[in-house]
Amino acid sequence: MKTLKTKMLGKILKLVIVVFMILSFQQLRADQIDIGIFVSGPSSMEIRMKPDFTITPGQFIEEIRFTLRYQDDPAIDITVLNLIPPFNVDYDGPAVVDAGFKYQTFSVQPFLVTFGSTINAGEEVVISSFLYSGGPSALFVMSDDSFTLNNNLEYYFGIACGEVNGPCTFVGEPLDLTGIIYASYATIPVSNWAVLSGLVLIMTFLAIRFRKLI
Repeated sequence: MKTLKTKMLGKILKLVIVVFMILSFQQLRADQIDIGIFVSGPSSMEIRMKPDFTITPGQFIEEIRFTLRYQDDPAIDITVLNLIPPFNVDYDGPAVVDAGFKYQTFSVQPFLVTFGSTINAGEEVVISSFLYSGGPSALFVMSDDSFTLNNNLEYYFGIACGEVNGPCTFVGEPLDLTGIIYASYATIPVSNWAVLSGLVLIMTFLAIRFRKLI
């Protein structure tokens, strides 16, 4: 006979499964553009974007903004910033020093840039690259820490609505499609499917664990 405790555990398990399924489904459905930083060669790195939907050539970029964090060391710096069309990501002011780190923000001039070509869902596109000094000791990270959050310098990717549908109420309205930072110099790339797979494994473990108690 099931006790009150085992009945409650069963209900909690069902609730957890439902919540995970809802959150995972919404994450996979939402249009978003992820961003990452990658080593591209000796003393060089590149920034890539990866949408989970197809982007049309004439779609206007409303804004792209991201901030890189690296050590506050005179030997470490960004020496050459390559402007890659059509994005032409550029410095957004000078680097700012805080708590032993430098924070350099980059952005794209809003409403003046279109994607220029079709970008398919899941396709990685290089939007910026740079050379740096400091050798192996240099560590550049796509920042999403308290400094960037408190100063509104965190990653953002917005497009201008080309037509009125879905979430858009007027043409040109900014549409926030900010996704995740799916790769940095110090992390392993992740994806929505990887997150979902992890949730499935967790749910399977919980199901087996609770089943022994019921």
